Amino acid sequence: MCPASPVFPRAGRRTHKSRPAFPGRPVPDGSAPGANVGRMGTMPEERGGSPRTLAEALRARDDEELAALLRARPDLLSPVPNDVTQLATRAGTRASVVRALERLDRFTLQTAEALAVAPDPAPYGTLLAL
Repeated sequence: MCPASPVFPRAGRRTHKSRPAFPGRPVPDGSAPGANVGRMGTMPEERGGSPRTLAEALRARDDEELAALLRARPDLLSPVPNDVTQLATRAGTRASVVRALERLDRFTLQTAEALAVAPDPAPYGTLLAL
């Protein structure tokens, strides 16, 4: 079984560059594990667009950014999600969004409400008018 991930301690399914993807299989001399594997060209930042889903946006974040999210939203960890897709699904539920909104101060909540009803993209002048 793979060692536990710092983000998903029980799942342990994330592949880190610091260890081979397949334990026991030799790594070619002179290269780090995964050094000869390129990233797929379907990530939003490589396409020049925005992520299509919350799961896609979360996958684009590094471990530190995911850890910061989970520190800010500990409710997303109970029970521990198996993967980023399950985390995104949980974060997008009505109950989860309501819990997050309840923690906001008045100004931040009003800003979120204005962004929710504003056209996309929302120029500053449009938001100011709301």
